Amino acid sequence: MRRVSLWILLAVVAALVVLRGTDAATAAEGPAPAAWWAGPTVGGLPFTEPQAGLAVYGDCDPGPGDEGGCFPPLQIQTQTTCGENPVALDGVDPRGLHRLPGGAIGTDRGAEQSVNTGRRTLKIYADARALALEARRGLRPRTQATATSTLPPPVFPRAVLGELRRVQAQHRRTPTVAATGRALGLSKATVRVRLRVVALLPGKALRGVAVPRISAREVARRRQAALGFVADGIRPDGVDARTLGRWVRSVRGLAGGC
Repeated sequence: MRRVSLWILLAVVAALVVLRGTDAATAAEGPAPAAWWAGPTVGGLPFTEPQAGLAVYGDCDPGPGDEGGCFPPLQIQTQTTCGENPVALDGVDPRGLHRLPGGAIGTDRGAEQSVNTGRRTLKIYADARALALEARRGLRPRTQATATSTLPPPVFPRAVLGELRRVQAQHRRTPTVAATGRALGLSKATVRVRLRVVALLPGKALRGVAVPRISAREVARRRQAALGFVADGIRPDGVDARTLGRWVRSVRGLAGGC
Protein backbone atom coordinates (compact mmCIF):
# COMPACT_ATOMS: atom_id res chain seq x y z
CA MET A 1 0.00 0.00 0.00
CA ARG A 2 1.26 3.55 -0.61
CA ARG A 3 -0.05 7.02 0.04
CA VAL A 4 -1.80 8.68 -2.89
CA SER A 5 0.01 11.57 -4.56
CA LEU A 6 -1.82 14.82 -5.23
CA TRP A 7 -2.46 14.15 -8.92
CA ILE A 8 -3.91 10.71 -8.19
CA LEU A 9 -6.17 12.16 -5.51
CA LEU A 10 -7.44 14.81 -7.93
CA ALA A 11 -8.03 12.22 -10.63
CA VAL A 12 -10.10 10.00 -8.36
CA VAL A 13 -12.11 12.94 -7.04
CA ALA A 14 -12.79 14.09 -10.60
CA ALA A 15 -13.98 10.61 -11.54
CA LEU A 16 -16.35 10.57 -8.59
CA VAL A 17 -17.74 13.98 -9.50
CA VAL A 18 -18.46 12.83 -13.05
CA LEU A 19 -20.21 9.70 -11.83
CA ARG A 20 -22.24 11.63 -9.28
CA GLY A 21 -23.68 13.71 -12.08
CA THR A 22 -24.57 10.72 -14.26
CA ASP A 23 -25.76 8.26 -11.64
CA ALA A 24 -27.78 10.49 -9.32
CA ALA A 25 -31.09 9.08 -10.52
CA THR A 26 -30.25 5.59 -9.35
CA ALA A 27 -27.93 6.17 -6.37
CA ALA A 28 -29.40 7.25 -3.06
CA GLU A 29 -27.53 10.53 -2.82
CA GLY A 30 -27.71 14.11 -4.04
CA PRO A 31 -27.51 17.37 -2.13
CA ALA A 32 -26.80 17.19 1.59
CA PRO A 33 -30.08 16.19 3.23
CA ALA A 34 -32.05 18.76 5.16
CA ALA A 35 -31.96 18.05 8.86
CA TRP A 36 -34.81 16.22 10.55
CA TRP A 37 -35.84 16.68 14.15
CA ALA A 38 -38.37 15.39 16.70
CA GLY A 39 -40.17 18.61 17.53
CA PRO A 40 -39.41 21.51 19.88
CA THR A 41 -38.98 19.25 22.93
CA VAL A 42 -38.24 15.56 23.56
CA GLY A 43 -38.51 14.08 27.04
CA GLY A 44 -38.60 17.58 28.48
CA LEU A 45 -35.38 18.52 26.67
CA PRO A 46 -35.58 21.65 24.51
CA PHE A 47 -34.28 21.84 20.97
CA THR A 48 -31.10 23.84 21.53
CA GLU A 49 -28.85 23.76 18.51
CA PRO A 50 -29.77 23.67 14.82
CA GLN A 51 -26.93 22.61 12.53
CA ALA A 52 -26.66 21.28 9.01
CA GLY A 53 -27.74 17.65 9.26
CA LEU A 54 -27.89 17.71 13.08
CA ALA A 55 -30.52 18.45 15.72
CA VAL A 56 -29.37 18.78 19.35
CA TYR A 57 -31.57 18.62 22.44
CA GLY A 58 -30.55 19.75 25.91
CA ASP A 59 -27.16 20.90 27.13
CA CYS A 60 -24.24 19.24 28.83
CA ASP A 61 -21.80 20.47 31.44
CA PRO A 62 -18.27 19.12 30.94
CA GLY A 63 -17.35 20.07 34.48
CA PRO A 64 -14.18 21.81 35.68
CA GLY A 65 -10.97 20.60 34.16
CA ASP A 66 -12.67 18.32 31.65
CA GLU A 67 -10.95 19.18 28.39
CA GLY A 68 -12.66 16.39 26.49
CA GLY A 69 -15.99 18.20 26.38
CA CYS A 70 -19.26 16.35 26.69
CA PHE A 71 -22.16 15.08 24.63
CA PRO A 72 -25.67 16.51 24.86
CA PRO A 73 -28.35 14.09 26.08
CA LEU A 74 -29.94 13.75 22.64
CA GLN A 75 -28.75 14.20 19.06
CA ILE A 76 -30.43 13.40 15.76
CA GLN A 77 -28.15 13.16 12.73
CA THR A 78 -29.44 13.23 9.17
CA GLN A 79 -27.41 11.29 6.59
CA THR A 80 -28.25 9.51 3.34
CA THR A 81 -28.94 5.82 2.86
CA CYS A 82 -25.87 5.90 0.64
CA GLY A 83 -23.80 7.16 3.56
CA GLU A 84 -25.10 4.59 6.04
CA ASN A 85 -27.36 1.55 5.86
CA PRO A 86 -27.54 -1.90 7.54
CA VAL A 87 -25.80 -3.64 4.63
CA ALA A 88 -22.78 -1.33 4.77
CA LEU A 89 -22.33 -1.62 8.54
CA ASP A 90 -20.50 -4.35 10.39
CA GLY A 91 -21.77 -5.85 13.59
CA VAL A 92 -25.50 -5.24 13.06
CA ASP A 93 -27.68 -7.67 15.00
CA PRO A 94 -30.50 -8.80 12.70
CA ARG A 95 -32.77 -9.11 15.74
CA GLY A 96 -32.54 -5.33 16.10
CA LEU A 97 -33.82 -4.71 12.56
CA HIS A 98 -37.55 -4.17 12.22
CA ARG A 99 -40.15 -2.54 9.99
CA LEU A 100 -41.70 0.70 11.21
CA PRO A 101 -45.19 1.98 10.30
CA GLY A 102 -45.11 3.00 6.65
CA GLY A 103 -42.26 0.64 5.72
CA ALA A 104 -39.16 2.40 7.08
CA ILE A 105 -36.49 0.12 8.53
CA GLY A 106 -35.40 0.75 12.11
CA THR A 107 -32.23 -0.49 13.79
CA ASP A 108 -32.50 -0.80 17.56
CA ARG A 109 -29.23 -0.58 19.49
CA GLY A 110 -30.66 0.57 22.77
CA ALA A 111 -29.84 4.24 23.31
CA GLU A 112 -28.69 4.39 19.68
CA GLN A 113 -31.48 4.12 17.12
CA SER A 114 -31.41 4.56 13.37
CA VAL A 115 -34.16 4.81 10.79
CA ASN A 116 -33.76 4.24 7.05
CA THR A 117 -36.57 6.02 5.23
CA GLY A 118 -36.63 7.27 1.67
CA ARG A 119 -33.10 8.37 0.80
CA ARG A 120 -32.25 9.25 4.39
CA THR A 121 -30.73 7.56 7.40
CA LEU A 122 -31.69 9.22 10.67
CA LYS A 123 -29.34 8.44 13.56
CA ILE A 124 -30.47 9.03 17.13
CA TYR A 125 -27.98 9.12 20.01
CA ALA A 126 -29.45 9.48 23.50
CA ASP A 127 -28.62 9.00 27.15
CA ALA A 128 -31.24 6.24 27.44
CA ARG A 129 -33.22 3.94 25.15
CA ALA A 130 -36.58 5.39 26.29
CA LEU A 131 -35.44 8.87 25.23
CA ALA A 132 -34.17 7.57 21.88
CA LEU A 133 -37.47 5.80 21.20
CA GLU A 134 -39.45 8.92 22.05
CA ALA A 135 -37.32 10.89 19.60
CA ARG A 136 -37.87 8.20 16.96
CA ARG A 137 -41.63 8.48 17.34
CA GLY A 138 -41.43 12.23 16.77
CA LEU A 139 -39.21 12.21 13.68
CA ARG A 140 -40.10 14.58 10.85
CA PRO A 141 -38.44 17.14 8.56
CA ARG A 142 -37.55 20.42 10.23
CA THR A 143 -40.06 22.13 7.99
CA GLN A 144 -42.88 19.99 9.36
CA ALA A 145 -44.74 21.06 12.50
CA THR A 146 -46.24 17.72 13.57
CA ALA A 147 -44.81 14.24 13.86
CA THR A 148 -45.03 11.82 10.96
CA SER A 149 -47.05 8.73 11.92
CA THR A 150 -45.71 6.70 9.00
CA LEU A 151 -42.33 6.79 7.28
CA PRO A 152 -41.85 5.33 3.77
CA PRO A 153 -39.50 2.44 3.00
CA PRO A 154 -35.84 3.19 2.34
CA VAL A 155 -34.36 3.76 -1.09
CA PHE A 156 -30.96 2.08 -1.10
CA PRO A 157 -28.20 2.68 -3.66
CA ARG A 158 -27.68 0.27 -6.53
CA ALA A 159 -24.68 -1.52 -4.99
CA VAL A 160 -26.64 -2.25 -1.81
CA LEU A 161 -29.61 -3.62 -3.72
CA GLY A 162 -27.26 -5.80 -5.78
CA GLU A 163 -25.73 -7.40 -2.68
CA LEU A 164 -29.18 -8.02 -1.22
CA ARG A 165 -30.26 -9.65 -4.46
CA ARG A 166 -27.11 -11.80 -4.51
CA VAL A 167 -27.81 -13.22 -1.05
CA GLN A 168 -31.51 -13.69 -1.79
CA ALA A 169 -30.79 -15.62 -5.01
CA GLN A 170 -28.12 -17.82 -3.42
CA HIS A 171 -30.26 -18.55 -0.38
CA ARG A 172 -33.00 -19.90 -2.62
CA ARG A 173 -30.50 -22.48 -3.94
CA THR A 174 -28.77 -23.20 -0.62
CA PRO A 175 -31.50 -22.65 1.96
CA THR A 176 -29.31 -22.78 5.07
CA VAL A 177 -27.52 -19.65 6.23
CA ALA A 178 -24.25 -21.52 6.64
CA ALA A 179 -24.38 -22.97 3.10
CA THR A 180 -25.24 -19.58 1.63
CA GLY A 181 -22.32 -18.01 3.44
CA ARG A 182 -19.90 -20.67 2.24
CA ALA A 183 -21.06 -20.31 -1.36
CA LEU A 184 -20.60 -16.55 -1.33
CA GLY A 185 -17.63 -16.25 0.99
CA LEU A 186 -19.67 -14.29 3.55
CA SER A 187 -20.02 -14.78 7.28
CA LYS A 188 -23.24 -16.22 8.68
CA ALA A 189 -23.83 -12.91 10.50
CA THR A 190 -23.62 -10.99 7.21
CA VAL A 191 -26.00 -13.41 5.49
CA ARG A 192 -28.51 -13.12 8.34
CA VAL A 193 -28.47 -9.32 8.26
CA ARG A 194 -28.95 -9.15 4.51
CA LEU A 195 -31.75 -11.71 4.51
CA ARG A 196 -33.44 -9.76 7.27
CA VAL A 197 -33.22 -6.53 5.25
CA VAL A 198 -34.67 -8.35 2.21
CA ALA A 199 -37.59 -9.52 4.35
CA LEU A 200 -38.24 -6.00 5.61
CA LEU A 201 -38.19 -4.29 2.20
CA PRO A 202 -41.34 -4.08 0.06
CA GLY A 203 -41.73 -7.02 -2.29
CA LYS A 204 -41.07 -4.86 -5.34
CA ALA A 205 -37.84 -3.36 -3.98
CA LEU A 206 -35.60 -5.94 -5.67
CA ARG A 207 -37.73 -6.35 -8.78
CA GLY A 208 -35.51 -5.97 -11.81
CA VAL A 209 -32.30 -5.95 -9.73
CA ALA A 210 -29.76 -8.35 -11.22
CA VAL A 211 -27.26 -10.42 -9.27
CA PRO A 212 -23.91 -8.58 -9.60
CA ARG A 213 -21.56 -10.04 -12.18
CA ILE A 214 -18.52 -9.69 -9.97
CA SER A 215 -18.18 -12.04 -7.01
CA ALA A 216 -18.92 -11.16 -3.41
CA ARG A 217 -15.21 -11.62 -2.70
CA GLU A 218 -14.32 -9.05 -5.35
CA VAL A 219 -16.90 -6.65 -3.91
CA ALA A 220 -15.28 -7.11 -0.49
CA ARG A 221 -11.87 -6.38 -2.01
CA ARG A 222 -13.10 -3.20 -3.67
CA ARG A 223 -14.93 -2.15 -0.51
CA GLN A 224 -11.76 -2.53 1.54
CA ALA A 225 -9.82 -0.46 -1.00
CA ALA A 226 -12.50 2.23 -0.97
CA LEU A 227 -12.51 2.34 2.84
CA GLY A 228 -8.74 2.72 2.88
CA PHE A 229 -8.82 5.50 0.33
CA VAL A 230 -11.65 7.43 1.98
CA ALA A 231 -10.22 7.10 5.49
CA ASP A 232 -6.48 7.44 4.88
CA GLY A 233 -5.91 8.41 1.25
CA ILE A 234 -4.21 5.07 0.58
CA ARG A 235 -4.55 2.95 -2.54
CA PRO A 236 -3.52 -0.68 -3.06
CA ASP A 237 -0.23 -1.41 -4.79
CA GLY A 238 -0.60 -1.87 -8.51
CA VAL A 239 -3.98 -0.09 -8.71
CA ASP A 240 -3.98 3.07 -10.81
CA ALA A 241 -6.17 6.10 -10.20
CA ARG A 242 -8.69 5.22 -12.91
CA THR A 243 -9.16 1.69 -11.57
CA LEU A 244 -9.43 2.92 -8.00
CA GLY A 245 -12.07 5.44 -9.03
CA ARG A 246 -14.04 2.68 -10.75
CA TRP A 247 -13.81 0.50 -7.66
CA VAL A 248 -15.01 3.26 -5.37
CA ARG A 249 -17.96 3.96 -7.65
CA SER A 250 -18.90 0.29 -7.88
CA VAL A 251 -19.25 -0.04 -4.07
CA ARG A 252 -20.93 3.28 -3.39
CA GLY A 253 -23.25 2.76 -0.47
CA LEU A 254 -21.23 -0.21 0.83
CA ALA A 255 -18.13 1.66 1.97
CA GLY A 256 -19.59 4.16 4.39
CA GLY A 257 -19.99 7.08 2.03
CA CYS A 258 -21.25 8.39 -1.26
